[in-house]
Amino acid sequence: MSGQWLPAEHGSEKGALQAKVAHGLKWTLIDTWGTQLLGLLIFVFLARLLDQIAFGLVALAAVFVTFAQLFVDQGMGVALIQRRVLTRSQIDTAFWVAVVTGTMLTLLGIVLAAPLATLLGEPALAPILQVLSLSFVLAAFDSIQVALMRREMRFRSLAIRKLSAVAGGGAVGLVMAFAGFGAWALVGQQLASAAIAVIALWTVSPWRPGLRISRSDFRELFSFGLNVVGGDVLNFLSANVDRLLIGAYLGAGPLGFYAFGYRILDTGQSMLVNFARKLAFPIFSRLQHDQERLRRAYARVSRALSIVILPGYIGLALVAQEAIVVIFGQRWAASGPVAAVLFLIGPVQTVQLFSRRAAHRRGPSRGDLPSTPRLDHRQRARLLRCRVRFPRRHLQPVDATHPVVGPEVRRRSYPRPARPAAQSGDRHGADERAGEGGPAMEETLGDV
Repeated sequence: MSGQWLPAEHGSEKGALQAKVAHGLKWTLIDTWGTQLLGLLIFVFLARLLDQIAFGLVALAAVFVTFAQLFVDQGMGVALIQRRVLTRSQIDTAFWVAVVTGTMLTLLGIVLAAPLATLLGEPALAPILQVLSLSFVLAAFDSIQVALMRREMRFRSLAIRKLSAVAGGGAVGLVMAFAGFGAWALVGQQLASAAIAVIALWTVSPWRPGLRISRSDFRELFSFGLNVVGGDVLNFLSANVDRLLIGAYLGAGPLGFYAFGYRILDTGQSMLVNFARKLAFPIFSRLQHDQERLRRAYARVSRALSIVILPGYIGLALVAQEAIVVIFGQRWAASGPVAAVLFLIGPVQTVQLFSRRAAHRRGPSRGDLPSTPRLDHRQRARLLRCRVRFPRRHLQPVDATHPVVGPEVRRRSYPRPARPAAQSGDRHGADERAGEGGPAMEETLGDV
């Protein structure tokens, strides 16, 4: 594998985008439906072997682990998908930032695990948090590679990697559950799945990290990724604050029933929605400079999902209580009403999810904008004096490639300019010209 490999520029690929979309849709469906059905099968066996306390402890730990994982790559993986052209230094910078951040989060999780467990009144939570903190390092080695593969729309490799990880992690979890490890079976399942995903990903990916680290690239990627992380944090709080409150005030047992019902919702949402989300953003990135095609593509995705999602969630809500007892056993009957209510809010979560993807399709990627020469302090001072002395209507447009003003500037040397075309009726044409070279878009990326 070449150390000089770089992803192709958006818009430079050969062949029709429709063919790539069809191929990507097939493998994204295999990825989403295959992993969810396999994961659901493993979940059924684990639910019959473990009690609600085990699920509740791991669900409470997952709140903190999932929150910290939002900051591992600081949104730079999404920025790499969004940018039209990538350089080696940009990818290397994003990767090493993720590795350093993941290592620091691992150390921080090990140190803070005991105080958090004491604060929540769950002493058994501390060792679980400490061990799960290792997932931050695994996520660091995973996130940038996944972003590059999604940018290249290599969904077949991603699907095989995800299926292998779910199967391997599930096997580890089941063996530990049969051996009587309790909650540690779920911990082992998560870590084994993450480790297998990283190994599989690095086996098929052509990219290898170098040491081309750039401060300017970090600032550009970080300024873009900061908006992504901010949106992810708000989404996380809206989706997980309920689990934190239930675990803190009611304990691990009630949280186990609630997390069980929520897991059913997550499975349904992944099968109904997430396959389209994974496919949509790389496609939108390729259309970011053709706004009309982008709007049509987004409208088609929205209409297609609306036909499937609403009936699907309503049907799941109607059968949730009986299905849980039949599939998982009478032990989990208390989770039936929880799952039924949660399925009714599924369409709202779906609208929020795709609204965020629509907002992310255009982002402030300064690297894609034409550069403007910087002015020294004398030129800025002269420009400021010019603005103070003269009304705006008496100033000619200034070419940014030349010195702005000089000593020869005089008040009477500025005749009143003719009205530009945009003010005399060609407003639409001016808007189109102003939009050329504007900000591009981004993505989020993904799960382990």
